[in-house]
Amino acid sequence: MNCINHKEVEAAAVCAKCGVPICNDCICTLDNAAVCPRCLYLACNERAGIAGAQRKGFLFYLILASVVYIAGLICFLVGLNDTGLLVIGLLIMGIPNVTFAFKMQFLLIAGVRTRLIVVALCIVAGIVTTPVFIIKSGIGYATSNKNYTFWNKLREECLVKYPFLVG
Repeated sequence: MNCINHKEVEAAAVCAKCGVPICNDCICTLDNAAVCPRCLYLACNERAGIAGAQRKGFLFYLILASVVYIAGLICFLVGLNDTGLLVIGLLIMGIPNVTFAFKMQFLLIAGVRTRLIVVALCIVAGIVTTPVFIIKSGIGYATSNKNYTFWNKLREECLVKYPFLVG
């Protein structure tokens, strides 16, 4: 059995993904398995796409949460002498938690007093948890950006080492 890419060379392994015979020059490693260059290239494309989508999502939430929190903080600080702005600032900073509480459907069946208590707790919790969410989004963005760069670089290396992949 000869290599799928080098017809004159004896195959040393079989691709773990597609099952084609590959020689020592064509053996690539993916997830601790021997794969052919084509399967490695396709995996790089897929994983770079996933990491790119995650990166965009994290960046969106990072910006959104930061803007909302900063807006709420400004209203809170400016409104220390104005109760209306103070309340608006607290509400803005607690928005993510209040929307989560409504999504749980709990507030739809609860009484008025319970709703007010839960909304107040969500607002207070939002003041603390929103910065945590911002930090988590930043870390997630950095990680997904690193993965995206890694898979794109590996894909480019595949194209340089195995020019027959183009086309």
